Amino acid sequence: MKIIGKKILIEKLPTEEKVGGIYIPVKNRKSNEGIVVAVGDTVTEVKIGDHVRYFKGHGQPINYNGKDCLFLSIGINKNDVEVIL
Repeated sequence: MKIIGKKILIEKLPTEEKVGGIYIPVKNRKSNEGIVVAVGDTVTEVKIGDHVRYFKGHGQPINYNGKDCLFLSIGINKNDVEVIL
């Protein structure tokens, strides 16, 4: 996937794991965390594989390769990313 501009695509990380039919919360993981899977051609702040936390309610949801992902803006004027972990 080629992204143009100051956008990134992140895969949302699950907040719970299924163990033997029981869902267990993942320790210390917030519901608004993800891993960068693609970056725009002008993005220098993050790279593929970075772990980020984004503002809740921000971004455009998309299903990419069967996974829940979000398009987020990144940059000085508009930034949907809260912190790079």
